Amino acid sequence: MDSRSALRPQPGSAVAIHRGAYEHYVLYAGSVTRPGGVMLPEMVVHLDAKREDPHVALARFREVVGDRPWRIVDMPPAFSREEIVRRGMESVGRTGYDLVNGNCEHFVRWCITGTPESRQVKRAATAAQTAARFAAAAACTAMAAGVLLGRRGGGSKKG
Repeated sequence: MDSRSALRPQPGSAVAIHRGAYEHYVLYAGSVTRPGGVMLPEMVVHLDAKREDPHVALARFREVVGDRPWRIVDMPPAFSREEIVRRGMESVGRTGYDLVNGNCEHFVRWCITGTPESRQVKRAATAAQTAARFAAAAACTAMAAGVLLGRRGGGSKKG
């Protein structure tokens, strides 16, 4: 589903925002009451890596999504929705980012399932391994063809 969908995320939901070659994952927190009783509607917690100092941030859903398509991602929860949101909120301000081992998807999956994982990273690694295998097979085929052509006199001869 995307931003044109009538469905809305619930607190504790994972939302993936399409950003071209990848999806940015956020944890939908819903309405958040800040100290002093200030209520902030439609908030998300996410690992904001677009800054000089990547950190877990609390932000407005619409500001993070902008006009990009988004979808709710089904993840089997290990915790209640309240606990999922609490895990996210307690992480606000935490610093650090690692594309392979600690990105936005790792963070959201950790909040929901208890396991930091990025399926995007796994898919990219699998695609890279497959491409490397094809490249190696093509190189071996080219070398074998060169050897066979050389044996059959397919190469040029000097007179």
